[in-house]
Amino acid sequence: MYYRPPEGGEPFDVFSIATLPKYKYKVGLYYWQLPDTGFRASINVQHDSEWATNVADGPFRGSIPARTIWDASIGYKWFNRLSIDVTATNLLNKRYNYPGLPEIGRQVLARAIYTFGN
Repeated sequence: MYYRPPEGGEPFDVFSIATLPKYKYKVGLYYWQLPDTGFRASINVQHDSEWATNVADGPFRGSIPARTIWDASIGYKWFNRLSIDVTATNLLNKRYNYPGLPEIGRQVLARAIYTFGN
């Protein structure tokens, strides 16, 4: 996959600029009540060490600082029919961004699901 700069510069292979953090891990805990109804919750932490892109010039150049992101969710299911969940990504709202892209902060999602029939 090639990126063609808008100013008519030399196109380059997008995958040649992609590098990965030296250390990357994700650990989490999940709790739910049995049987399939009741309270459930989870918490996860992900850490990526600092890393840099491999290109000297272009929109994706730069260093990406180390980051540690916490995510959490809670939910409840009634009578095997109605389920309500709230999930927060980047729970502590630690702002981060990748070179050439907008800053990313906390995101919260709520959902309700109702199952009809058996």
